Amino acid sequence: MVTSFSVISAMEKGDLYATCGPEIFTLTLEDALALFATALPRTLGEWQGEEVTIGEGKYGPYVRYAGAFTSLPKTADPYTITLDEAVAVLQDKKQAEEPIHVFGDIQVMPGRYGAYIKTAQGNYRIPKAINVETMTEEQCRELIASSEPTSGKKRYTRKK
Repeated sequence: MVTSFSVISAMEKGDLYATCGPEIFTLTLEDALALFATALPRTLGEWQGEEVTIGEGKYGPYVRYAGAFTSLPKTADPYTITLDEAVAVLQDKKQAEEPIHVFGDIQVMPGRYGAYIKTAQGNYRIPKAINVETMTEEQCRELIASSEPTSGKKRYTRKK
């Protein structure tokens, strides 16, 4: 059976090209199908009517569900992960994106660079000195009144 071990050992020896060796001639159909079974992308099954797929991307292994991509943790093996483990990864991401507080039309959201206030008028930064977990609606309204909404990404123009 051809394994990735033979390719790795050829590379460790310093061979310019990895060869399959004589074992390629003894490869059976079952062995070949077993090699393809471990290939990615791999479909795990369905969850809530949508297909759950494991794949390998530019930034590592991911779970694909409902058109969205969620990175797998470094400890998860994409070749042995089960549907239940993949669903747990999806639920963890969904829970991390939920608002911390909701005060009517004001939401306190977790962000990549810290928590922020989200309203219909825009997003407002929360200073690091303020404890987000104990924020009240009054504090949110004061921050909104005393600051300008963030403008999002800065756009740079080329000088002519």
